Amino acid sequence: MTLNIVSAEISGMRGVIVISGETADELRTMDMKKAVLQEAQVRGLNRAGLSNEPTVYPVNKDGKPFEALTPGNSAVCYHAEYKLAGGI
Repeated sequence: MTLNIVSAEISGMRGVIVISGETADELRTMDMKKAVLQEAQVRGLNRAGLSNEPTVYPVNKDGKPFEALTPGNSAVCYHAEYKLAGGI
């Protein structure tokens, strides 16, 4: 398992980390969740916790998300957006 970070924004007691993977399922695994939490802590979010399940969506060859898979519009990879909150 490799954590491929697309973006990470940590501000105060909140943060959002977006990761990339080949399948939607791999981005929802417990190992991936633990890796995201560790990354948030490394970036300064103390006692990081997940706010919800991640939002997972397909991304096309241009790096843009899209709603539906249609002929000529296939997923190159998937992104998962993890919303995080820090503890006191």
